[in-house]
Amino acid sequence: MVSPDGSKVAYSEQRIKRFEQFTRPLDGGAMEVLCEECGAAVTGWSRDSKAVLINSLSPDKTRVTVSLIKLGDRSPALLLDDLRYDLDHARFSPDDRWIVFVARTGFGASRLYLAPYRDRGPLPAKDWIPITDGNSWDTAPQWSPDGKLVYYTSSRDGRRCVWAQRLDAAGRPAGPAFAVAHFHTARRSPTRLPFNHMDLFVGRDQILVSLGDLTGNIWSVKVSD
Repeated sequence: MVSPDGSKVAYSEQRIKRFEQFTRPLDGGAMEVLCEECGAAVTGWSRDSKAVLINSLSPDKTRVTVSLIKLGDRSPALLLDDLRYDLDHARFSPDDRWIVFVARTGFGASRLYLAPYRDRGPLPAKDWIPITDGNSWDTAPQWSPDGKLVYYTSSRDGRRCVWAQRLDAAGRPAGPAFAVAHFHTARRSPTRLPFNHMDLFVGRDQILVSLGDLTGNIWSVKVSD
């Protein structure tokens, strides 16, 4: 994941029975260790490129939480935790005022929340704002560049498609969610990817998604006598 200032990339490596996270300058240079025993991924950068959101594990290692790590400090600071759910895909808003994240509620469903960001945690669940209803599989949230929309992938119409939710100034949903791109064809669809592996990236004037592509051909061959 490239930092907002374009100077660094954060990435994860899977080691024996654990994950490790690193940063490295994009123009070359030595890597820096972020965390030697956290969760599976770095999920978001702060606007000033000096801190990251990262998957972390609860003390009893039974659920996924979200922590903040400041560059140069390997001590994760717990931000988001819920005794009921795994929390994942946390991302800062463009102005660092909010964090959007996924709560995996189970039984093939998940829910997107917003939490007001403060530079210390944990951020209490009573302040979380739900932006989806939890009746479908909603994941991979990404902010629009102006911070007024959250894009995400959802199974709410029976397929995995890209949807978006407008937000008001208080961070609450403004109107119903709306479809951005449908993928209802058999040939090119995210349903051909492993479950929960549909990447979504939002740029200034384009959205990139990962899809599976299925094609086939009919061939003929002449059998020799």
